[in-house]
Amino acid sequence: MMKPRTYPSLYSGYAVLLTIVLIMTGANGFAQLNIDTCQARAKANYPLIKQYDLITKSLDYTISNANKAYLPQVSVNAIGAYIISGFPSVAIPGQEPAAEEKFQFIGIGQLNQTIWDGGATHAQKEIAKASTEVDKANIDVAFHNIRERVNQLYFGIL
Repeated sequence: MMKPRTYPSLYSGYAVLLTIVLIMTGANGFAQLNIDTCQARAKANYPLIKQYDLITKSLDYTISNANKAYLPQVSVNAIGAYIISGFPSVAIPGQEPAAEEKFQFIGIGQLNQTIWDGGATHAQKEIAKASTEVDKANIDVAFHNIRERVNQLYFGIL
């Protein structure tokens, strides 16, 4: 007696073909991820990238405050007191002394204008700029370390 002939299932052939196509498509997609792309993505997603913006804003704020040193500075002081025993009265000749009041008030207004500060404001601006450059250099060093780690991982995978 003859055994019936069995053919491979049509679905298993499609499954193998589909698997091969997916593997080749997936491998092609991963091959497009080069080292420059990896480094750019690592830099874009690193939390320190946000500090660049903050450092620039801080520099602008510091320089703005230093520039305000040349603006006039106004101050007003007031002193009020209740007098228990009166002050001696002083009268201008030919006039009657004013009536004594128990509450005395003194007010002082002062206006200061910096004309020359000996270069202190310019020095503050230069210090702020140098400090900003140092902070940015520190972040660049951190990015260099991230770049080295990405290189190690990338070439380790290859």
